[in-house]
Amino acid sequence: MAEIELEQPKSRSLEIVSGELQRRLDDASSGLERQMVQQAAYGSRLNQIQSDLNAALALGREVKGLVEQRAEVPGVAATLQAAVEKTRETVVGQAEHVRERAVAAFHRIKGEKPSEDGGRTEDRP
Repeated sequence: MAEIELEQPKSRSLEIVSGELQRRLDDASSGLERQMVQQAAYGSRLNQIQSDLNAALALGREVKGLVEQRAEVPGVAATLQAAVEKTRETVVGQAEHVRERAVAAFHRIKGEKPSEDGGRTEDRP
């Protein structure tokens, strides 16, 4: 008799199991439907972002072309060249000033007077 009791699983009624199965299928179907709607919305957003990025790239290329055209205008090119030259002169001047200060500091550390030729010393016997 013990075998008979073991073979009989605790059974629920067919109506209960069928009802639970139907609820789970409905939940899964609703979840899938929501997921599909959300995926469509994300796809639409991604397409809009891609479109915006393409437009931005096109505008960037247009700006680059306009800048290159303006750089070809003689007045602009001359102004840019003058600015480059002035910057170069400023940097060279500042570098020379720093070099002179470094030479003077070096001589102070050594206890010597800086020479009048910018810190260059002649060979001494």
